[in-house]
Amino acid sequence: MTPAPNAPAPSAPGGTQPRPARPDALVGEQRWLAAWFAGTPVRVDADAGGGVRVQVPLRYAFDDATSEPRPPLRAVLDRLGQSLQRQPSARLSVDAPGPNAHGRALAVRLYLQSRGVAAYRVVAGSAAPAAGVSLRLGLAPSAIERL
Repeated sequence: MTPAPNAPAPSAPGGTQPRPARPDALVGEQRWLAAWFAGTPVRVDADAGGGVRVQVPLRYAFDDATSEPRPPLRAVLDRLGQSLQRQPSARLSVDAPGPNAHGRALAVRLYLQSRGVAAYRVVAGSAAPAAGVSLRLGLAPSAIERL
């Protein structure tokens, strides 16, 4: 028997309503970032986990022996900082290349902190392939989802 179109959703065992699927909150950010960096070497893609992956070629990210972000990477970080402001539950994971990968990821974190992003929202990930910097904007689980 098919329920009526306006009938309430059936209750799950125990009388609770089933939770609706979480909407993909970062779709708008992915589109905004992709439009912003269209025609540049920066790649912006949705990833399988519902996040947004931004990849910046190494030659635009850092000089050979430094951990200081170059101006093109800083421009990308400025836009990601705006995304973090609009998405309060979002976090940014940074995968940097090279022998100083951790130092470079920390430099990215410090740069974003100087732009008003809380340090806990930027996580240094693993070493990235030598091709460039990989930044992943994703949503942190809500308190209820962690239970």
